[in-house]
Amino acid sequence: MTPLLVFITLLVVPVLSSCPNGYDEHDGSCYAVVPIKTTWPEASTYCGAIGGYLSVVDGDVERNYLKNYINNKYGTLYNYYWIGGHNYIDGSWSWGSRPIDNIKWNPGDPTGRVGEKCLMMVQKTDYLFSDFECDAKNAFLCEARAN
Repeated sequence: MTPLLVFITLLVVPVLSSCPNGYDEHDGSCYAVVPIKTTWPEASTYCGAIGGYLSVVDGDVERNYLKNYINNKYGTLYNYYWIGGHNYIDGSWSWGSRPIDNIKWNPGDPTGRVGEKCLMMVQKTDYLFSDFECDAKNAFLCEARAN
């Protein structure tokens, strides 16, 4: 490949991406694993600051993609990843204002313990969901819509 063609390719490829910088595209969404351990509210704020939101996991296909995506990036380095689900009011879980329809709970979850109002994916149990205290510090997964 000629140096000019390499240069043009480097200029054009980022322009063709429909995801914010630092995100990877898959099936109309953009994902970024953030290897910073922080609380759920801080993770939500961080995702917003980089053009997204804490990930919404709509079903097994997306959960399996995210499992592979996270494993390829970090393997077993982190056990827990905050995602966007929460339970603030009445015991029902939601993605923002939208109810969570199909949730793959970790065995024994949700625990129903007071204070466990935020949702995470657990690496060691094949990325099933678990409820946990929102002030615990975990890595997290941001999502954005592809343009």
